[in-house]
Amino acid sequence: MSEDNIMCASCGIAEVDDVQLKKCADCDLVKYCSEKCQGEHKLQHKEACKKRAAELRDELLFKVPESSHRGDCPICMMPLPLDLSKSITKVCCSIIICDGCNYANHKREFEERRDRPTCPFCRKPAPRKGTGELEKCSRDRIEANDPVAMTQEGAEHEQKGDDIRAIEYYTKAAELGDADAHYQLAGLYRNGHGVEKDMGKVIYHLEEAAISGHPTARCDLGCGEWNDGNAERAMRHFIIAANLGHDDSMKMLMAAYRGGLVSKEELAAALRAHHAAVDATKSPQRDAGEERYLQASDEMKQKCEEMYPWICNYSRGVHEDVGVLSWLLENGQNCPNCAVGVERISGCFHMTRPTCATHFCLSVDKKSLIRSMALIIAGRNRKCLSSSSM
Repeated sequence: MSEDNIMCASCGIAEVDDVQLKKCADCDLVKYCSEKCQGEHKLQHKEACKKRAAELRDELLFKVPESSHRGDCPICMMPLPLDLSKSITKVCCSIIICDGCNYANHKREFEERRDRPTCPFCRKPAPRKGTGELEKCSRDRIEANDPVAMTQEGAEHEQKGDDIRAIEYYTKAAELGDADAHYQLAGLYRNGHGVEKDMGKVIYHLEEAAISGHPTARCDLGCGEWNDGNAERAMRHFIIAANLGHDDSMKMLMAAYRGGLVSKEELAAALRAHHAAVDATKSPQRDAGEERYLQASDEMKQKCEEMYPWICNYSRGVHEDVGVLSWLLENGQNCPNCAVGVERISGCFHMTRPTCATHFCLSVDKKSLIRSMALIIAGRNRKCLSSSSM
């Protein structure tokens, strides 16, 4: 134990029975006997405190979470998939259920000829639309300080264009530790919807979400670090997110490997961890539930997409990203000034961008391609969180 931790860093008084020292609020380097001593020592301690606080923040930020922010299905106790279309949030209790357990519950109730479906978790009758039961359940969960319900309510207000109310609900949910709420707040502060643009708060909320195990938020942080020239920090973010089963982060690591930024051993380890995380979310029951949707008639799929419009948009976005990113690796490059994607059709490799008047040589630059991918993935990840209830 250092002397700074057994005596006041300002006046030097030792910690005894009648003198209790308190640690600096931002670091663990020094202790003080009073607020007066802390104030007098502030200027002297400021630089060391700031450096240590940053180190402590990084230790917390880059600590590998045990699981993603989605956690486990409370019924089958298996990790919930990152794919939002493979789980559902029950509005009666704000519990997220995997499609496999939801399907098994529907199948059981059908065989038992139940007149009204029930929640597979709390066993309450499913609230009926058009009767006010859905709204009442939502209000009850919000009054109970349920962060999931608050985040869903915020998402509904955001979809309606009421960003002010959305921020209120997101902020309350974030204070209760909801990772999705932090991620949504980051998007609002980035785009300036309902609030002034503030990149400091964007980074803060993305970091809080990432610390809670939100792989998409961590991927966004990685893309930001890469675009700022911090390749090492970016790779650390991508590796952690890939270990949680995040597909976009795995694509970034593959591109980084082609550019010589990640070793073969690091890529192989991340790929094994990614496969393990994805496989952990699979089960015969979940496969049966997914197959049920895939084999449904076009009319049933249309009704499902009308009820949950994010299902179609999410799957379409994933497939489009795969095609765009594959094309970028083979053909594309971004302008070194404005980062707009550029393709050479014919003629000399030297060109000038008309909008920013930047002259450059269009060459196969792997680092430039990775930056293009980072911009695209970060842009897609800023979509609004959609909630589902049943």
